[in-house]
Amino acid sequence: MRKLLLSSVALLSVFASACATEEETQVVGGDDVEEVEDEGQAAVERPALAYPAGPFGDQEGSIIRNYQFRGYARPQDGNFDSAQVVQMADFYNPTGAEMFAADSIYGEKPKPKALMIIISAAWCDPCKLEAQSLPGEYADYAPMGAEFFTVMAQNISGGEPKLSVLSAWQSKYNQSWPGVVDGQDKLFALAAEPAFPANILIDTRTMTIVDRVAGADPAIFAKLEQLLSQ
Repeated sequence: MRKLLLSSVALLSVFASACATEEETQVVGGDDVEEVEDEGQAAVERPALAYPAGPFGDQEGSIIRNYQFRGYARPQDGNFDSAQVVQMADFYNPTGAEMFAADSIYGEKPKPKALMIIISAAWCDPCKLEAQSLPGEYADYAPMGAEFFTVMAQNISGGEPKLSVLSAWQSKYNQSWPGVVDGQDKLFALAAEPAFPANILIDTRTMTIVDRVAGADPAIFAKLEQLLSQ
């Protein structure tokens, strides 16, 4: 399968982030509720879902916390008027055969066996190069049970991203997988290095962090294939 080949410039830039806090579930995002509502993009809070009890951590082999973010579950529909609350628990698939309900924000389909978190900044050229290649990778891996998950961490000027920055990114790069804003760097704090893009691979059967790579390192796709074959 095609692999992403980007230069080491992907390992440059940005600041180290603070560690994630100890709460199991957090609602975070680049817009506060008032800003989101002003844009006509209010997100409705959702009830708690089943999730592993922990202990939680930010290293490989640790269970990722059940973070919640505002974003778009189905950007391919082109409906960016209303944001949804997307949480890690949505993707929890303990049997490997769980389904999203027909009335869910994702529509009726199998839950993924693996979740690849792709953390980007709107100003980041390596992120843009990676984003151009991702639809092809998604076409290869989604039928095998993978889900991609875009995380917009900074806007074009480096500040907290708004939902409008995320929607423009997802539209421009033809993304048909969920995406969220994370202006508090909760997921970027889990990255292997403080550099954009950053990719994190999750085994959704346990919500365990399997791999973390700095930049658009094609090695993560080998780990993804291995995980999907289990």
